[in-house]
Amino acid sequence: MKLDTTTKVGIACEEGKRQAVYGDVLARRAMESGGITKPDLVFAFCSGKSGPEAFFRGIKEAAGTDVPIVGGSAIGVMSNDFLSYREPVAAVVALSSDLITFRLACAGEIDRNERKAGRKVAAGVAREPEDKLLLVFYDSIKTPPENASPPS
Repeated sequence: MKLDTTTKVGIACEEGKRQAVYGDVLARRAMESGGITKPDLVFAFCSGKSGPEAFFRGIKEAAGTDVPIVGGSAIGVMSNDFLSYREPVAAVVALSSDLITFRLACAGEIDRNERKAGRKVAAGVAREPEDKLLLVFYDSIKTPPENASPPS
């Protein structure tokens, strides 16, 4: 018996048409474009003028409170058919897969001890033999770099 396995991706982007980009609207458009009813993971990026807190809450409302959202601030957004550096700008990518197992880990205080932070992240995403990809995001805005320290 062959199992029907699928991976779906939906993308939605928006630029400078409103004072704020609405996360729920963009998340629903991303889910619809990928034929996704419930995503396994959401990537979300927005500029500061998009109202990041409300944008995040809106995505949670549309995608579900248990769906992990990964991403951060952006000065621009690009996809296969979209490119913008206007303010505000935002993008949501919804992923759903029977083939991919998504595991997330995070660590703070990279500015205090980058090795310790790296070990914490590595311990949180124990490697499996079938693993093929690792994405790492770090917040370089929360604590700007100084002469003797990396960003965090």
